Amino acid sequence: MGRDRKTGKNPGVTNRDTGYFSRLTPYTMSLLTTIARNLAAICSFVIIASVNAQQPVEVTDQKIKISAKSSEELLFAFAAGDQVVFNFSEINKKDLKELEILEYPNVSKFAEYKIEKITDKRLSVTRNTVLVFRFKNSSFVSRICHINIQRIPASRQTQHFNPAVVWKMRSDTTWNTVIKNVAEGYDTVYNQTVRKVVVRKDTLEELIIDKIQRVHSVTNGNGNTTSISFLLPVNVNLPNNRKRVIGWAYWIAVGDEARKAWEKNLRAVQKVAIQTAPLTPLGALITGVVTELIIPTLGEDVIYAITDEDNRNLFINNQTYRHYGNGKGPGGVEKVTHPALSQGRYFICLSNDNFRTGVDATVKVLALVEQTVLEDKAFTDMEVTPRYRKEMLQEPSVRQYRFPFPAD
Repeated sequence: MGRDRKTGKNPGVTNRDTGYFSRLTPYTMSLLTTIARNLAAICSFVIIASVNAQQPVEVTDQKIKISAKSSEELLFAFAAGDQVVFNFSEINKKDLKELEILEYPNVSKFAEYKIEKITDKRLSVTRNTVLVFRFKNSSFVSRICHINIQRIPASRQTQHFNPAVVWKMRSDTTWNTVIKNVAEGYDTVYNQTVRKVVVRKDTLEELIIDKIQRVHSVTNGNGNTTSISFLLPVNVNLPNNRKRVIGWAYWIAVGDEARKAWEKNLRAVQKVAIQTAPLTPLGALITGVVTELIIPTLGEDVIYAITDEDNRNLFINNQTYRHYGNGKGPGGVEKVTHPALSQGRYFICLSNDNFRTGVDATVKVLALVEQTVLEDKAFTDMEVTPRYRKEMLQEPSVRQYRFPFPAD
């Protein structure tokens, strides 16, 4: 198509047809160029950011059973900048009474009630911390829940952050202000007193019975039972004189064998008495210097019993009686050291069950007595009394407890 000879333009083309940009000023063109460059930069940033965005990292995916009328907790660690993505569902589409997410120990981040399902609940974490996922079931039927927890790291540096939790001991110290008495000096006072002191303490043997007692046979008209009465020394507790019975012992033997057995006891005690004070055989038995005494093993028997007066009468009349010790044989021996039996009157009852032959029983009773002599003696006692002043002090109170920390 040729140009118009008068105007020099192509035929059919008007000023309107020359386009929009032919009418823009240089300033407008410059402004549009700047805007285009900025838009290109923004697009580049969005593309780079989308490339660098971190993928979700799974923390846990599990099913848990929450028993009736109970609760369960899960604890996991998260890194600063994490986005927590939480999903929850009850397998049987039943409501769970309460679900709460807390920053340990008790900062609530999310709570919901009577829930069946939660999808992609997101929480932001501003620092390294431990989150508690608490599930409470108030129903009388257990609940089975599917739980999925993910974290979206803020950067590649926390991509492999360990969500495990370790428990460590932690200490909190609180300083308390207290007012106490503080010693600032001491006052000394000397007091004159009089006290009892032991001047002498002796262990004495008191022979109470040493005799041969005839016990008639069953057919003898005098009867075949008899008794010997004895009274133990009386305990004394005077200001300067004290006396108490440590114990007592008896020895019974029948016939001529009694003399031979007692002589053997004397010789045995003499051998051990070199290291101790002189003692008779019965005294040695009471103190424990010897553990047993010799009695005859051959000869006639005698029935014997240690009783009080009432039971002595029963014994003499061949009735049922109570005793503190008894036996039957050619001899018998026993020591008594119980404090309740160290005072009063007792009876050694004897009986002969031989129809025709009477027996002679040698009876020995000895008491061991501790006698103490005291006197008054003056003493000077020192009494030290502290002087106090009130002072305000700071005292630490340390509380130790277990606290969860991120494992990393």
